[in-house]
Amino acid sequence: VMLALDSSQSMAGAPMRELLAGIQTFRNAIQEDELASLRVEFAITTFGAETKLIQDFTTLDGFTAPTIKAEGKTPLGGGLNLALDHLDARKSTYKRFGIPYYRPWLFLISDGAPTDGLRWQEAAMRAQEADLMNKLSFFVVGVDGADMDILTDIAPAHRAPMMLRGLAFTELFR
Repeated sequence: VMLALDSSQSMAGAPMRELLAGIQTFRNAIQEDELASLRVEFAITTFGAETKLIQDFTTLDGFTAPTIKAEGKTPLGGGLNLALDHLDARKSTYKRFGIPYYRPWLFLISDGAPTDGLRWQEAAMRAQEADLMNKLSFFVVGVDGADMDILTDIAPAHRAPMMLRGLAFTELFR
């Protein structure tokens, strides 16, 4: 599982608190699901003042709650591409060592206010195509007050964007 998280200035305050609470809810849902807790590895990228990997792939026992500061613009395309690149690299590692794996999940969590021109649209098309070709399952999630029109443009056509508040991660595992 890759979490691509919006850490831009527009996420300051309540949206960032909601995002961080959502990560904890996600972690708890994995921990409560015996099968998922044994199988899931996850990583976190952020996009804001910087686009970076803040948590490389780890199992639940290696996860520490991230500290994320909301600052800068919203290079959503760069953040989404970075997440896709890390997922591709992880799958290559599994293949190289003959390790079977399940289709990875990519969660993009944002307020839907990209500032990187057409780059976000190109990255969204890349993620949608990977989802369509069963290379990953792409989920787009909005924080409270998110621009759902933009998030709908980013999400795969067959999977509408969801709101983070009240999102039942446990139901997604099923």
